[in-house]
Amino acid sequence: MSKIIRQHLVILACLFGSIALLPKAVGQTGDAVSNAFVRDQIRSAIDQVKAYRGALRSLTQEEKFLVQAKAAETKIEALLRRVDKLITENRLPEALSAAEEANRLIVDAIVRMRSGDTVVVSLSFDSPAQEFAYEKRRFESSEVMVAMVSEDGRAVAANTRRNVEALLGEARQQRDLGEREAAAGRHAEAVRTLENANRQMIRVLQELGVPVF
Repeated sequence: MSKIIRQHLVILACLFGSIALLPKAVGQTGDAVSNAFVRDQIRSAIDQVKAYRGALRSLTQEEKFLVQAKAAETKIEALLRRVDKLITENRLPEALSAAEEANRLIVDAIVRMRSGDTVVVSLSFDSPAQEFAYEKRRFESSEVMVAMVSEDGRAVAANTRRNVEALLGEARQQRDLGEREAAAGRHAEAVRTLENANRQMIRVLQELGVPVF
């Protein structure tokens, strides 16, 4: 099972740069909820690295990019090994930092070498349940981004705020429905529902002026 995602690299760099700043304080309390959140953010960052790994490897096949791409690949693999080690040692905030660094590195490397291009990423899942988990993490990351943008002090027109609240409400209803479907074992339906919820979240971010599509 796989899906194709096409995203603009310059926009990705902006988004990953912003998202990477968010969870640093989480996990410091050591409670189970915070640790679960940090582990989820680590998985999300690693999922993104894996998704873009193929795009980076393809650059090693081009002579003009060979040295840069190989160097980036080596650094990223080292960071992923460090993430595994830190998780084993239960040093979750440090593991998250390393995972985010690998994420930034791979995106930055591709942006530098393929600036302005559109990258095609193939994501493969072993089961609908795994795909549902991925879509749910996408939704949660978008929620964090919405909260960050909403609280950063920028002026938002009243009509825009109303549109955002309406779209966000619809997206969360879809998310809740997807979770009920997943709980009932209907993961294929749940994936489609979460995909709809994520499309709504994209509209929310666009309303807030975030360049994502």
